[in-house]
Amino acid sequence: MSTSVYFAQPYSIDATGFYFSSLEEYKAKAASHTDMHGFPVEEYELQFIDGDNHRLFNALGICQATLTQWFSEFAEFETEDDDYWKAVYLAENGYAIEDVLARLDDLMLWHGSAVDYARELVEDCYDIPEPLRFYIDYDALARDMRLNGEINVLETEQGAVLVLGC
Repeated sequence: MSTSVYFAQPYSIDATGFYFSSLEEYKAKAASHTDMHGFPVEEYELQFIDGDNHRLFNALGICQATLTQWFSEFAEFETEDDDYWKAVYLAENGYAIEDVLARLDDLMLWHGSAVDYARELVEDCYDIPEPLRFYIDYDALARDMRLNGEINVLETEQGAVLVLGC
């Protein structure tokens, strides 16, 4: 896991922000942070600067109130893991940060195209005689499954992933 870098941008125009990589570093810097007049700075906009899980950070809308939860529950997610993409999907579709972890087991991911999923689903569920296999329109079946909400497509850096069980 590479270390991610974040930035705390003060809302006060009289203060400069600071970079941090952990909750402890954030707390230490924020506790002693003052503006140019010596007044304590209390409110920040948190920004993801560098690292792999930026999409989840942004989707969850991490702020000062949720920073502890980010570091304790989400910061270690790897973009190669299915749970990362499930969390991204849930957060991008309006689930609150409190509900994301509880819903991860409700979803299943399929790595591949919707057409491949439709083909495998039909082959696993039905015993189609060989001469009839050529008449099944898997493209139309995949399209209908997307339109009916049976599958959802999540675009990732590695390609499309289907989200099932929504």
